[in-house]
Amino acid sequence: MKIILDAMGGDNAPEAVVLGALDAVKEFDTEIILVGKGEEILAAMKKNGISDLPAGVAIANADDVVDMHDDPAAVLHKRKNSSMVVGLKMLAEGQGDAFVSAGSTGALLTAATLVVKRVKGIRRAAMAPAFPNKAGSKTIICDCGANAECTPEFLLQFAYMGSLYMKTQAGIEKPRVALINNGTEEGKGDTLRHQTSPPVFSKTHNRKANHLGATACSSCTSRQSVGGQFFHIDAYRRSEILELLLCSTKTLLILIRLE
Repeated sequence: MKIILDAMGGDNAPEAVVLGALDAVKEFDTEIILVGKGEEILAAMKKNGISDLPAGVAIANADDVVDMHDDPAAVLHKRKNSSMVVGLKMLAEGQGDAFVSAGSTGALLTAATLVVKRVKGIRRAAMAPAFPNKAGSKTIICDCGANAECTPEFLLQFAYMGSLYMKTQAGIEKPRVALINNGTEEGKGDTLRHQTSPPVFSKTHNRKANHLGATACSSCTSRQSVGGQFFHIDAYRRSEILELLLCSTKTLLILIRLE
């Protein structure tokens, strides 16, 4: 696999990104194209005692960088020479198999939608981070905040995409889909959750769900997110869960250090 990597995106870039890429090439036997300011990438390598590009690593120069405060809708036009836009264009041209960036989420979603395009029939792109669960497997939340407002159709499509991902990448033959809610009892939740409720999901789209090999949709609470029974679709609460997980982890690490 050849991965196109935004070397200028995220905290402590490009040094942290470049060093992580070099480790990945060794560990996973993959190819990586570092997209960004070539001089800064080479300087980061030299700072860490690396004088030559390792086998499997290449640099594609991009003179500009997407700032976290840039308007996502304007990035494609105002930052056309940025590492993010250049990398996405390379992906669209078939120069790699995937594009990775730790930069602006909004800019990445917008630029990817306009440059790389969506899968035919999919109305909205989604982000689906994976995190470990107590069952020893992984749980994904799809979407995790790329779309602040959703419709039942969007959530159903997230279920299709998430189910396919879990089957092909996690090796789970029949992943369980859950709609994040404020309770598992019937009637819980707002209008969107009622419209995307398990009975509607299973009765209206049973044929497609069976075709994907996913089990019937059910509701779950945030507490069940780390249980390992499901992968999750939702409208807005998913990003709150991620923020809570991040905050809880950081707090726990601080408390351990204090001890």
